[in-house]
Amino acid sequence: MKSKIIKNTSTSNSGDMEGEFLFRGNKVSVLIENGTDLEYAEKCINYLNNLSDDVLIDLCKSAFYYYKDYVKEEYIEEYSDVKELSDILKKMQFQNLLVENKDKHSEIGFNLSGKCLWEEEHGFEWVVRDGKTLIMSWNNNTSPWNEEDFYKKYSYNFSCRYYVSKESVTLTQEQIDKLKEPIKHKENKNLGKTRRRKLSLGEKIVWLVVVAILTITFGFVFLFQVKSTIYYHKVINNYPYTSVTGTFNEKCETVTSHDSEYGEIKKDFCTENLIYKVNGKTYETRKIEKNGLTPDIIYYNPDNPSEYYLINQSEKQFYLDTIVSFALFVICLCSFIFLFRRFKKD
Repeated sequence: MKSKIIKNTSTSNSGDMEGEFLFRGNKVSVLIENGTDLEYAEKCINYLNNLSDDVLIDLCKSAFYYYKDYVKEEYIEEYSDVKELSDILKKMQFQNLLVENKDKHSEIGFNLSGKCLWEEEHGFEWVVRDGKTLIMSWNNNTSPWNEEDFYKKYSYNFSCRYYVSKESVTLTQEQIDKLKEPIKHKENKNLGKTRRRKLSLGEKIVWLVVVAILTITFGFVFLFQVKSTIYYHKVINNYPYTSVTGTFNEKCETVTSHDSEYGEIKKDFCTENLIYKVNGKTYETRKIEKNGLTPDIIYYNPDNPSEYYLINQSEKQFYLDTIVSFALFVICLCSFIFLFRRFKKD
């Protein structure tokens, strides 16, 4: 059965019918769930295209409450061109109509959803039954056929039937008549674009402190790497290195102590002495704490071979660490400057 109102119809594998219709001068997609009569869906569309003054007022009030609450909670700037209640519809784009009526209800009920400029991620849904706005909130594909108590307890429901607002909002008859006029799609060209959230003073301070700490930290890391690189070159330019890789020689001794409660206590203490050779002569260093790594290179003082320097990093590793630490420092510094200017501008 073809519809004169719904165009480009098709049926999915699940039996749902899809199509398009015109609402307020723009194309809107419609999904008619399996088991719902096409005639009923056409009644819903006719209802939408001939909204009464009371329903239009409810729609505007509910959307306005949703907008004002989101602006307040998310710290975003209000739109300068939303001066009257009727202006709120300019910030909304109706896109999808969901019609379900498997139980053959006599009342008109539907879910109309789409995009809104203030909540780009989740958009909105307008749930109507028998001329009453049951839900105005972010889109959740809510059915219009739940019990009344469900909508009263629905979280973040800005329907003017249930939401109590301090805002005093009214519409003149002239504004109502203007709402019934089609809206050109070009007026909604900015819908879907992300609107930057305005941070509170406390959040700005936290961001600046965190980025400042990171900047200082990577600054010190960079200076340390520069110092290490200079030290490395100083050592390798003045001291030769051994022809034999150093080895650790573990020495252990048992130490006995007395405790009033436990009596005699014996403990084993082990230390590691580093042994390396220079020109065939073996040198054993003072006692050092083993760090679990055998040094790859041992540089020694040619005038005093017992004076040594352990270097576990290669020359390329020194350069790489220095470059990475410098890059991170510059990124953090630029981020701090950018945030400071942006927050100052806000």
